Amino acid sequence: MPRHWRQWSVLGAMWLLAWTPSRARAWLGDALARVWAHADQKRRRIILTNLRLCYPNLTDTERCDILRTHTRIACRVLIETAPLMFRSRDHLLDRVDVHGLDYVTHPSLAGRNLIFLSPHSPALEHCGMRLCLEHPLLTMVRTHNQPLADWAVSRMRTRFGALIFRHDASLLSLVRAVKRGLWFYYLPDEDHGNERAVFAPFFGVAKATIPMLGRLARATDAVVIPMRCAFDPDTNRFSLVLERAIHVPDGSTPEEDARITNALIEPLVDAAPEQYLWTHKMFRTRPPGEAPVY
Repeated sequence: MPRHWRQWSVLGAMWLLAWTPSRARAWLGDALARVWAHADQKRRRIILTNLRLCYPNLTDTERCDILRTHTRIACRVLIETAPLMFRSRDHLLDRVDVHGLDYVTHPSLAGRNLIFLSPHSPALEHCGMRLCLEHPLLTMVRTHNQPLADWAVSRMRTRFGALIFRHDASLLSLVRAVKRGLWFYYLPDEDHGNERAVFAPFFGVAKATIPMLGRLARATDAVVIPMRCAFDPDTNRFSLVLERAIHVPDGSTPEEDARITNALIEPLVDAAPEQYLWTHKMFRTRPPGEAPVY
């Protein structure tokens, strides 16, 4: 519709970017990172606040180094979303290196249901879609406020056969899909507020966490594959790192389930802090009586 012309213009620009030489996209991403570093002070403060809370032992200089590297990665990946939206599966296969796939294909996991546990990162879309080329995949997503953007992103995520569930979808339908054999790409580290969350430590800070991982693993008889996604701005390549499968116990209480979830995510973030999506207000919801941190 004509009232969406601005969003259509953005999609048109993304289509052109998809076919632009990779060196030109890299230059544009680095230029965007330099502009963003000075223009978006609000997100800069959020990132530094998160780093201060999660890594209190780092110096201010070390946190700023992580901030600069993360900003470059995020801006480069944003530009690289264009080919993800429009280029072929062969292009995606050529851009993403997969490490640890033998953990997934091990004979001991034959016929098992799998949950892939990952923290949020700028490269999560590329790695999730690359994983979908190995096996049918499902994930949970939020609805965009702009209908055209929601359609475009949903089309991108499902173009290679993935199934997406909205966050308000029935958990029973998700369980049934996993029990049918679909892999579940699960990113549980966002702050969704107090409605269904409990507080559990995340890098030593109380964080509102949905206590679902153990309950879901039990309901689907699934094992959990920790995974992390990364982008190297120097080589212009993505990497998907899979780790050995683990059996997650169903926590005796929601708080225990949330604690287990956060404890599994922490080492994935520690492996490459610059790759984590620090722009999330992950500590927005505070325990009763505690002051806001942002």
